[in-house]
Amino acid sequence: PRESLAALALGTEYPTIELLNRRPYDRECGLVSKTMWKHIIGQSVLQLTILTTIMFVPEIMGLPSEASTPTGEKGGDFDAKLVGNILRTAIFNTFVWLQIFNEFNARKINNELNKFSHIFDNIWFSYIMVAIIVLQIIMIETFDAFAKTSGLNWEQWLICIGFGALALPVGFVLNFVPSNIEDGMVTARPEAFRRNPAFALPRAEAGVEIVERKTQNY
Repeated sequence: PRESLAALALGTEYPTIELLNRRPYDRECGLVSKTMWKHIIGQSVLQLTILTTIMFVPEIMGLPSEASTPTGEKGGDFDAKLVGNILRTAIFNTFVWLQIFNEFNARKINNELNKFSHIFDNIWFSYIMVAIIVLQIIMIETFDAFAKTSGLNWEQWLICIGFGALALPVGFVLNFVPSNIEDGMVTARPEAFRRNPAFALPRAEAGVEIVERKTQNY
């Protein structure tokens, strides 16, 4: 559900003037550009590094080192099975927060530095992001039997969110990794975009046609 909501949040973005002024891409070029691959690989490395670190160094989450290899038996001062479940929940929670913050990076995919530009122009984006966060909190804290999760304390929540927020500065740094954003764009002579007089209507006729179309639409 979260993946569908994230896609919906990005799919409801309005086109910007910068996007409309950009040259179109050739129909033969790939759906994922080299610049997009740069960000995908960079964020993947970040996520793998953070999640692997939490898995093998559970002390980051305030858990004993034995939590990384729980036996399911009670021992010493802690329940290994419970602590191991908390660790897996923290890893899952951190992963989701990495996706949440990376959602802001995904709004701009051509090395734009300001990922929050025009963010409030699309109110649905804000609503959907809030819904994703609320669903995540509910899943972690209340769906323990259904989702196989264990509730986290506020310190563990802050650590998960803090790790997730690293997606923003890493996304900013990736903008400066060289990549050609014009790769795959259509190249044409300027005169190719000029209006052909043979197909142009006189100004008066064109105005009448536009008014008639608007009237029909209403």
